[in-house]
Amino acid sequence: MNFNVIFDFLILVAVIIMVLYFIGSATTHFLLLKFNDFKKMNFFILSPIVATSIIVLSMELMLFIGFNARVSTLLILIGVSIINVYYFLLNKKIYNNFSIKIRYVFVFIMLLFTLSFPLFTYNSLLVIGTNGDAVSYSVVADYLINHNTSNLKLELANSPYNQLVSNLILSNNRLGSMYLLSFVSVLTAKGIHELFTIISNLYLVFSILATLLFARTIYRVGKIGNITLMLLLSLNTLLLWGSYGNFLAQVHLYPFMILGIMYFLIALEQKNKLYMILAAIMAATILSIYPESFVYIITFLGIYSVFNINKFKQYLFTLIAVGLGSALLNIVGFIRFINYIIPKMKSDEFAGAQRRAVSGDIHHFLDLRELFGIIPHFHSAPIDFPAVFDFVSYAIMLVILLAILLVIFRLNPRLRNISISLIITFASIALVNKLINFPYGYYKTISLFVPFIIILFVVSLKDLVKQKRFVFPFLIIVFGLNLLSFVLVANKVNSPMNEGLLEVQSLLEEVDKNQIVYTETYNQSVKQMWLFYFMKNVKVASPTVSQYFGDPSMYNNITNPDYLLLNKAEKMQVDEDIWDIKKIKSKGDFLLIPRRSEVTDIIRPKKDFALIDKGETIKVERSQNKLLLELDGDQIVYDLKSKEDKVEIRLKFLFKKHELELEKIENAHFDSLNDSLILAQSDSVVILKNNIEDPALFKYLEVISNE
Repeated sequence: MNFNVIFDFLILVAVIIMVLYFIGSATTHFLLLKFNDFKKMNFFILSPIVATSIIVLSMELMLFIGFNARVSTLLILIGVSIINVYYFLLNKKIYNNFSIKIRYVFVFIMLLFTLSFPLFTYNSLLVIGTNGDAVSYSVVADYLINHNTSNLKLELANSPYNQLVSNLILSNNRLGSMYLLSFVSVLTAKGIHELFTIISNLYLVFSILATLLFARTIYRVGKIGNITLMLLLSLNTLLLWGSYGNFLAQVHLYPFMILGIMYFLIALEQKNKLYMILAAIMAATILSIYPESFVYIITFLGIYSVFNINKFKQYLFTLIAVGLGSALLNIVGFIRFINYIIPKMKSDEFAGAQRRAVSGDIHHFLDLRELFGIIPHFHSAPIDFPAVFDFVSYAIMLVILLAILLVIFRLNPRLRNISISLIITFASIALVNKLINFPYGYYKTISLFVPFIIILFVVSLKDLVKQKRFVFPFLIIVFGLNLLSFVLVANKVNSPMNEGLLEVQSLLEEVDKNQIVYTETYNQSVKQMWLFYFMKNVKVASPTVSQYFGDPSMYNNITNPDYLLLNKAEKMQVDEDIWDIKKIKSKGDFLLIPRRSEVTDIIRPKKDFALIDKGETIKVERSQNKLLLELDGDQIVYDLKSKEDKVEIRLKFLFKKHELELEKIENAHFDSLNDSLILAQSDSVVILKNNIEDPALFKYLEVISNE
């Protein structure tokens, strides 16, 4: 574990939490106290959620009318400070309500540390996860710091952002999460990539706490039930994958959807103004964070209303009032939802984009055992789970489902209707997605169902707790499988970034925004997306552009690049007649080589062998009229004119001479004029070992075939 990273992590978390409570405390306290519903746990959980709503809704409006995130952050802090001073000076006696029990803080810290464990294995704060979504969110959040949303196309045309990044910005309309990232970045003066995992994990903790509040308020779950619920949720890899998969909007959605459903329920049943206001705040925020998710809330409320058809008029009035309230609170988000999201969802373009998102088995039809965390969830492919646990996990799932089924029929009519409505809502939407062969939607639906199904499982334990000889061993097995699943996933989750990649942006500072940088670095799409994120201020030419950036042909056709960007481990032949290696600059893992001033026409660099680290080998084998060169699994085959054809293999040094350790090489000599080693007439296996200490040396092989 890296203690410097842990220290930075704790400082940033402390600042973010203090600011969230500073922003949300007065509004939350006023609402809870005004309607005689102040409880310390409610205030502790609800304040940062209300603060998030204030940030998102304020920035939605301010960025639309022309402010950028930097100015909006300042205005929010000034406005909240005035409100807080005014409110708390007028209500000096309410300070007694702010004592927070230590156990709440302890639970919060333990949950956050558990979720963030993979982050502490790196030397700096990086994005943890396996997906490219983090780049999309980070690009937009970074852009919004100095720009607004009033006219994105016009703003982008006048910004230094390259065409690759612009495509991501224009195609992303779940802006609520980006507002929050921009706000925190301005507040802490940290890069978006440093904050992404912290923000994601922080809101996953808020999601777990919101689930505890839902369970206590709706199902009256007690202390032991809350502890069980917290443990099951904090180890559930399907829930955690919202963060580990970089699905920031989904993670932000959890607390607002959970609390939104809760407040809608209470508002329908009691016509309580407080809960109508809170439901409207939650719904308004969802309009900016994840507007498509309204399908779950609307479906649930529709099914629940059917069970209470005798109260239809009362429910209809409440729903209309809350709906209008949420639209007014977020009029900009509501208009965007009407003008963009709904038509897009109907279009072939949207469907195609979603289908592309699931290519490569990224979203497979997950196993239902993952709902309960008894087998691990890993997005790109299932993790190998010990076979001995396979039968056990199936048996446990059947017991859990049976227990939930039995408890539903023993609940009072109100809770039974709520439980059945929740199950029908998520099961029906998941079934539709499976029938139309749409694993992306299926995954989202099942993962959003996790908090509710775990609540039902914990509620079912009330009936089973009398059978202590059965329940406690059963729970130990469930916890054990959850813990094993968590460990397997946490060990496999890594960062698509590295410390060397962070230096790219500073390496490109001297490059003008109209100059072109050519690179073939990273065929892997997620790493490539992060590379282009740090290259966002220059034009990019690359033959390996991922589908995430739109039509690759528009980048391949760019000619005469001004610079060549290389990774120090890249397999690339550099032509010294084109690139001025005397002016090469190096930072981190990358080299930047300018084009020679006299060169006006550039042929695309030839891909070939490159860096040979200490201990690596080149294997050269001749068979009949074929010559096979192999380095670290990569192969190049040369066709010879005949099996008697003489071959000269030349290892060329790009920068300087070094001594090499040679094995089984006949007739080899060093050509000092060309800084190259000649292996003459190579007929058998030849192994070349690099024995130098400098791993940043680029070389390439030339094969000359003679008649």
